[in-house]
Amino acid sequence: MGKVWFNNKCITPPCPMYYASDPEYHDCVRCFDNCVACKSDLPTDCTECKAGFFLQISGPSSECVNYCSPGFYTDAEVAKCVACSSHCQSCTKFGGCEKCENQFFRNSIDATCIAICPDGYYGNNDKGSCELCHPNCETCSNGLRTGCE
Repeated sequence: MGKVWFNNKCITPPCPMYYASDPEYHDCVRCFDNCVACKSDLPTDCTECKAGFFLQISGPSSECVNYCSPGFYTDAEVAKCVACSSHCQSCTKFGGCEKCENQFFRNSIDATCIAICPDGYYGNNDKGSCELCHPNCETCSNGLRTGCE
């Protein structure tokens, strides 16, 4: 890329901490708020955050946030927001889903979110989880523990 403009002088890339190289104008531009480092051509796309912030990657972009968004959990050891499993609204660091998206049920066997509960369980819409059928039922439905089939 050659030289870039920074602090009223030409320097050899990379740009210093908190800055990214702008390939169009050949200068160093400040990274987005709360970023320590950002992608070389995108100052809004963080790669490392200031202390107390967490790197959250959503699709092709990433930002530094105070709190992780729904569908992510905070991994403080690496200062990142990590995506929960599929159809999970909130989860723990160990991958267990605590709350599923609407129309999905939390499977208590493996803490995942599923659309249809396994045999011996029914989908409890109020709790958003798979609950055990009555012991006399092999399977049950209609959101009832005793709705034997």
